[in-house]
Amino acid sequence: MSSFKLPDISSLSTLPTLERATVLDALFEPCEALHTLSLDLLHTQKFDSYHDLVASVGVQLTDLAESPSTSDTEWLDKILGAHPRLGAKKVDSAQSQAEQAQLNTGGEEEARKLKELNEDYEKAFPGLIYVVFVNGRSRPVIMENMRSRIDRGDIKLERAEAIKAMCDIAADRAFRLQQSTNKATNLANIINMSFVLRTARFAAARPVVATRPFSSTTFMALKESDRHNPDQAESNERHKQDQLQKQKEGKGHWKPELASDSEEAVAADRSSNESIEEMQKKTKEHVEKKHKSGTSQDPGL
Repeated sequence: MSSFKLPDISSLSTLPTLERATVLDALFEPCEALHTLSLDLLHTQKFDSYHDLVASVGVQLTDLAESPSTSDTEWLDKILGAHPRLGAKKVDSAQSQAEQAQLNTGGEEEARKLKELNEDYEKAFPGLIYVVFVNGRSRPVIMENMRSRIDRGDIKLERAEAIKAMCDIAADRAFRLQQSTNKATNLANIINMSFVLRTARFAAARPVVATRPFSSTTFMALKESDRHNPDQAESNERHKQDQLQKQKEGKGHWKPELASDSEEAVAADRSSNESIEEMQKKTKEHVEKKHKSGTSQDPGL
């Protein structure tokens, strides 16, 4: 079956002429006479389904068949004659190729008989091509149907039967094309869902990265230097408040990769405390030195 995807039926009337013609070609067969007949119908009428569209085109074809005008019946014959001959070696339509695949599996003798029947049919009904909804039936069954229609010899009944066959074929094509589109859509949804799940799992597996908040000892050291540097004090106070707010919101908690009671974690905490004590000592010495010299300006840490 063709890879062509039918557009949503609700959007059909808004499509450009070329795209509406492509829909007709996919459901029926490429045919200028059918374009002339039905393109405006697809533009002006809203359909609930593709089955409704096929039925509406069938009404148009029946109107031509029942018209007393010779030009109308000739117009109809051009549309009915757009279908390829059964058993033809070269079939342009991808849909017809798939539909006739069963008929091309017989032997050479059956192929010869089918060719002769096609010729007899076209002699009996000039301007027409035998049209039938194969629907998986074998060559012998189809050839029996063809012979009975030739022997009947009724051109009006033949046109009516060909119209019904065309509409049956079109409805079957619409069903299969929509199935193909739905499968492609479902596959795309599955792929998208798989991507979302993989992304969620990746995000859940990523380690939480957060800044370690200042300890109370660090704030004490900063507080001591704040008395001698107002600008620095204001900056430190803002930073302190930000850190406290993050802790309240649960955003500032540090989560190391190692367990909190591991030797590496204990050593890191000990090193951090020693650095803080050293900073406190230097800060106090610096303050005392400045007081003795009579200078209150603190260049900062």
